[in-house]
Amino acid sequence: MTPCTTVGLRAIALLLALPLASLRAQTSPRAYVGATLVNPGEAPIANAVVVVKDGRILAAGPAARVMIPADAERISVLGKWIMPGLVDAHMHFFQSGGLYTRPDIRDLRTYRSYEQESAMIRRDLPDTFARYLRCGITSVIDMGGPNWNFEVRELASKAALAPHVWVAGPLLTPGPLKGRTGGPNFLTTGSDPAVIAGTTEDAARAEVRRQAALQTDLFKMWVSEGPTTAAQQAAYDEAKKLGLRVAVHATSLAGATEAVKAGADILVHSVLDQPIPDALMAEMKRRGVILIPTLVVFRGGPMLRTRRFVFEPWEFELANPQVMGTLFDLLHLPLKLDEAATKTIQEGKVWEAPAVALANLRRLVAAGVTVATGTDAGNQGAFHGASYYTELKLMAQAGLTPKEILTCSTINGAMVLGKEKEFGSLGAGKKADLLVLDADPMQDMLNTRRIHLVVKDGQPYAPAELLKPTAEDVVQRQLNAYNARDAVAFAATYAPDVSIRTLPETTDLMKGREALLARYGELFKQRPDSAVHITSHAVQGPFVIDQEQLVHRWDPTKTSFAGTAIYEVKDGLIQTVWFLKPRTAEPGKP
Repeated sequence: MTPCTTVGLRAIALLLALPLASLRAQTSPRAYVGATLVNPGEAPIANAVVVVKDGRILAAGPAARVMIPADAERISVLGKWIMPGLVDAHMHFFQSGGLYTRPDIRDLRTYRSYEQESAMIRRDLPDTFARYLRCGITSVIDMGGPNWNFEVRELASKAALAPHVWVAGPLLTPGPLKGRTGGPNFLTTGSDPAVIAGTTEDAARAEVRRQAALQTDLFKMWVSEGPTTAAQQAAYDEAKKLGLRVAVHATSLAGATEAVKAGADILVHSVLDQPIPDALMAEMKRRGVILIPTLVVFRGGPMLRTRRFVFEPWEFELANPQVMGTLFDLLHLPLKLDEAATKTIQEGKVWEAPAVALANLRRLVAAGVTVATGTDAGNQGAFHGASYYTELKLMAQAGLTPKEILTCSTINGAMVLGKEKEFGSLGAGKKADLLVLDADPMQDMLNTRRIHLVVKDGQPYAPAELLKPTAEDVVQRQLNAYNARDAVAFAATYAPDVSIRTLPETTDLMKGREALLARYGELFKQRPDSAVHITSHAVQGPFVIDQEQLVHRWDPTKTSFAGTAIYEVKDGLIQTVWFLKPRTAEPGKP
């Protein structure tokens, strides 16, 4: 990774205020003609027309009923599908998704300071914004963070390549919240903490009023697992008085029950410990309480404890590769492992979604409770943008139909904010945020990956416009797949006719992606606990030069020097690799 430089949010405003919007300014209506229109809660409409202008939808419906203005630009999307943009109803901009982003859970500040981590996150906001759009996510709800969350919202509102952003401010906890070592929880410390302890009723009310003055979109409470305190109830009451919706972190049945009783509007996680009783589901439906299951976020902790990194193909492709790469730092950092931790790593159980959470999700939807799709992205192993598709996969695993998942991922996300009349479906007067797909989402919601165009505020973008991987990104992607021992994802980063060579010789050691896939597929089976750590890294145009060290998943005595590799990247794929010494320990990794 390149060295971090401290960049404030206002300093990157010029980077975000890209000229694309002005270059594409829509002076006349634009009509998308011929696709099948897919709206939540409605039957698909074949041969539909969607007309947009000035960031709004003028009309959407059957071609026979929609009049296209004479001055409209017609865009044929025959044979495709049009649906509303996706909504991630629970994510956090102040967290990267990487290893160093939660010192309260795993304190690795000896190796990367929290100040460095925060500076990287701020610097990379344009990239984070663009990844959401590239994944078809046109709206996100940040469920709480430091006060600079409000600046993120402002920056996103001025950016062409950014989703619509809604935010909550610092999370209120009944506190004082203790950390793992007995002192204050890390997230409650510093000059701009993500979590504020409101230990008295007056303090809690004052914090609600302070955030209301900053025009917060929601008020968030963290954590609710026991009886509602007087301070918490005061916050609920103050928020209701000011017209703020209240979101609550509660992952136990006891906490969720208390939160609903106290007046929560949104439960931001699934209940993990017990089946939700029918009576509570009925009460949630009656009160309009929304639940956001965030199934994918529960993967991070177990994955890091076992050091078994199993990602989906789209995560290798679309997650920030540098952020994903930090997770593998566990394999080379000089961390002491006790016998129990070593045993957990050696057993290497692959994570499975909590069965209780999956069952609760199926029953909630069947009971008519409003469920909104969210990822809790930013937490370790929950990647901005890319992990949304993983959440869709897990929702389908719970038994939800594509039609149900579509509703959860569009209009129900808007309902979290009480803004379902503004976006979340395609109709006259709503935001012109939509996806043009090459495959039918009603057959499989993972077809939302098959993006032909992302339209945000009426402006169309091809996927290649939204995300342009650098040579460094491509090489990091292949390293991530190598360390995850995923041969298919590894081979996908190489050109079909890739050449693997040594220097100064020019003879190919290996030629072609298929040969590489076969060789490394076998290697990963034989040596599942090997990995590579980059000790020196340089980038010169399309060339990436890495000095590589072989490491082991849990045994530091098996660390050894590997060699130096030079990667040449062309058209987003690795075209040629040169090694500076012959192969020894592993094919292709001398």
